[in-house]
Amino acid sequence: MVEDLMRLRYDTFSARFGSAKTNATIGEAWLLLALEMSRLHDKAISTEQCKNKVKWLKRKWAEYNSDMRATGNLELPVVEPPGLALMLEYWASSSGMNGQTLADNEEDTNTAEMEGNTSGGTKEAETVPTITAQSKTRKTMADSFDVGMKSMADSFQAMAAAMTTTAPHSATGDIVSAIDQRFEAMMQS
Repeated sequence: MVEDLMRLRYDTFSARFGSAKTNATIGEAWLLLALEMSRLHDKAISTEQCKNKVKWLKRKWAEYNSDMRATGNLELPVVEPPGLALMLEYWASSSGMNGQTLADNEEDTNTAEMEGNTSGGTKEAETVPTITAQSKTRKTMADSFDVGMKSMADSFQAMAAAMTTTAPHSATGDIVSAIDQRFEAMMQS
């Protein structure tokens, strides 16, 4: 059943799905696919069942691809999804279905750099900037706390510097001492 669904969706009706621009034409393509599946298997199959099965297959394909790139720290075997040969045939070359993110493309950029360096050594190849994926290191909680505390210390120092007064001039010093003397005299009486 999986093989029939994959062949109908990605081979027989691929042109119809590819040229569908509106929801009505997409729905029509799914309806034709469901009718053909019903005819092949002699039972009623709805469009929702077909859509859900394709979604499920895509999820299994993504899980399979992520398991293939796993680090190998676990002893679990990689489980092949049903219809793997057809998935490889239809989805392996699709850019959105290979399960890689931009951060996973380190080996692709390294091979592109090597090919650029061995292409003849022209100056044009040397001046073309290459984009390499940088590995991001995660900040630990201690690093984040340290950055936050340094920021707070800097802001407190800036506030303290703004609050300090400059040395009083002689005239203001006289006024301050006069006020202090007057205050002491008031307190004594």
